[in-house]
Amino acid sequence: MAGLQPKMWFAAHMHVKFPAVVAHPSGNATRFLALDKVLPGREFLQMIHLPDASGPRVLSYDPEWLAIVGMTENLLRGYTAPSNMRLPRDIPRPLPADIQEIIDNAQKMCTPDDRPGAGDMGLLAVPSNFTPTVPSYIPPAPLTPIPATPIPSPQKDAFCALVQRIIPQRLTSLHHDYWGSQPS
Repeated sequence: MAGLQPKMWFAAHMHVKFPAVVAHPSGNATRFLALDKVLPGREFLQMIHLPDASGPRVLSYDPEWLAIVGMTENLLRGYTAPSNMRLPRDIPRPLPADIQEIIDNAQKMCTPDDRPGAGDMGLLAVPSNFTPTVPSYIPPAPLTPIPATPIPSPQKDAFCALVQRIIPQRLTSLHHDYWGSQPS
């Protein structure tokens, strides 16, 4: 947040609702909003008004965040760390050249059909590809039991395919040197 200094920053599934205004040394400020878990009686959803802006309103993935996802992907796909493992404070950060390479890769690999209406955001635009994976709950129907196996998610699969396409291989290799053992 300190580097990007966006006007707004949102986080979800944070265990508590937490609004804040973060002042930056540059004089800019970021309106921050963390939303609670999706549970009964919790504040997990909030409508906001976005100020008028020119051009299309397109959500996009942050290239620095994508670089970090690439560098820590073993922690996201079945890697089980020892229970006493503490994450070090000196986790490698992506370099500006790494971030620029992700942007360049996304622009080179993007066709107009990849993200219609995304403008110059190309592959970094969050797709409008929501697909329900379970039936909607309509009270007072009984809750259905949680399945024993994971439910496939087309959104997750599309995101993983994007990461594989645009994250430089050297970044995903870097984490194996840093974190040690690879997942099986």
